[in-house]
Amino acid sequence: MAGLQAVEDLINCPYCQARLKRQSAGFCCELCDRLYPVQGDKIFFRDPSKDNKLINGETDYHRGDNLILKLKSIVKRKPEFFIFLYKVAAPFVGLTAEQFIKKFTSDKVVLNLGSGSKIVNSSIINIDYDPFPGVSIVTDIKTLPFADTSIDGLICESVFEHLPSPVSTINECRRVLKPGGQLYIVTPFMLGYHASPRDYYRWTEYGMAELLQGFKIVESGPAWGPTVAVVSIGGAWLSLFLSFGSKTLYQVWLVFFMFLLSPLTRLDHLIARHVRAVDNAHGLYFIAEKI
Repeated sequence: MAGLQAVEDLINCPYCQARLKRQSAGFCCELCDRLYPVQGDKIFFRDPSKDNKLINGETDYHRGDNLILKLKSIVKRKPEFFIFLYKVAAPFVGLTAEQFIKKFTSDKVVLNLGSGSKIVNSSIINIDYDPFPGVSIVTDIKTLPFADTSIDGLICESVFEHLPSPVSTINECRRVLKPGGQLYIVTPFMLGYHASPRDYYRWTEYGMAELLQGFKIVESGPAWGPTVAVVSIGGAWLSLFLSFGSKTLYQVWLVFFMFLLSPLTRLDHLIARHVRAVDNAHGLYFIAEKI
């Protein structure tokens, strides 16, 4: 991944947009004097001692989702293993982030917002709310620490549904992107609630077009196909039926059926090509260009 040295000349104060200067403890704003600490290979634009939601396994406790989220947070610390499990459970049938970034030359600046521990490419700058391995900038992505029109490309996979105010983040994406810069989005569609640590929204193709004001969508389609949707919802139904009201047993069954039914998801390599597969897809991808 791109380290701190790669981002030093790019970052600004997210509050006043002034330049930052390097100090022994981190980076200090030249205008408002806010200090942003550096710990290891990460710069923190929020208090590093507080609120590591995913790493600490915090979620909607009243919903009883904490077991699955804790398992997810553990697996996310091993990026290769996490990606392997994800591919087994839900094969990706759309344009991938790896394919998206091929259009950018080595001198272009591309950010991965809400990256988790995933390394799309060593040149990509990873940004996340939590300090996962591989993350260089730890911040809330509703305020991005970059100057106006300074970024060439943005990646945002399975993130917008977890934001209480996705419009704020879209506005930030539009602000930091150069004219003609592109935003790659992956978002679930036919998927039940999944805490990470909260889950707020789903979008159709038309809904995403409304959200992306100031952009034009140049490509879209199923990211995961209808079979993954059936397996996901069907597995959840079976888990409800067999858990007898137990939240813990429900989560255990969810994991069990995810792997038991996963071979069926390979059918999406065939049916996801159908022109109407997008109507029932588990998730969608979009490439939007700043106008």
